[in-house]
Amino acid sequence: MRVLLICSTNWARFRQGIGYGCALIRGLVNGHSQKTNTGGENSKHGIWYTDLPAALDVIQRHHLQLVGIHMHIGSGVDYAHLEQVCGAMVRQVIEFGQDLQAISAGGGLSVPYQQGEEAVDTEHYYGLWNAAREQIARHLGHPVKLEIEPGRFLVAQSGVLITQVRSVKQMGSRHFVLVDAGFNDLMRPAMYGSYHHISALAADGRSLEHAPTVETVVAGPLCESGDVFTQQEGGNVETRALPEVKAGDYLVLHDTGAYGASMSSNYNSRPLLPEVLFDNGQARLIRRRQTIEELLALELL
Repeated sequence: MRVLLICSTNWARFRQGIGYGCALIRGLVNGHSQKTNTGGENSKHGIWYTDLPAALDVIQRHHLQLVGIHMHIGSGVDYAHLEQVCGAMVRQVIEFGQDLQAISAGGGLSVPYQQGEEAVDTEHYYGLWNAAREQIARHLGHPVKLEIEPGRFLVAQSGVLITQVRSVKQMGSRHFVLVDAGFNDLMRPAMYGSYHHISALAADGRSLEHAPTVETVVAGPLCESGDVFTQQEGGNVETRALPEVKAGDYLVLHDTGAYGASMSSNYNSRPLLPEVLFDNGQARLIRRRQTIEELLALELL
């Protein structure tokens, strides 16, 4: 069965033969950035929990099948918030008074982007949600499925962005390293102030392991001052202690497997980057570089 997630009571153009889940929003908020908080009154997502009876009325009037409830507070795992959400899910199902086949736990499992951050405890995460599922199953009198969103957890640490140093310069007290990748290639630092660990590789083979470090701003080639890979949420530029590099060397931005290439764009008329998969030590091109001809192919005038 195909399932459509209902995020508004105004969705009245439904078809038969599709299962429907209600995306439910309560006043619970959690995420690694304000821009990824999907709960609370400031979120565009889902149906406000007091409007759930209206959503049920829409489903019944159109003779649709309700299969589950989805609850999402934001991307990332905070166990205190998660425990509240699990409890809210149980209470909501009981108050809802409808039979369900599944509950859906929105919000991806986080990964440690910075050194010292703890990895998510998957057993604890699953244990909280499974306890909620079991309580709901006992209330409904039959087994209930649990759906989760592990995308970031599965792929974030599998990807890196390799970019070449094009220029090194001093701007007052700031030491800048300018590279050939921009926020069109990796949007997360510019959009969220997200942290990605950065390491350096020398093009001429010299060792940088014990090289002196300098507090460095890493920035790209785009025509905006916000094209900076070392910034905090809100756009405040920060520095990283990196080995001294020169034009031609390479920087590696780590943990870019999630929301990296998938959020890339053609901003500033820049072609999409190629992607290379390393499988058992063997390199394989899985997406070639976009050509200028392909970039212009949709232009009609």
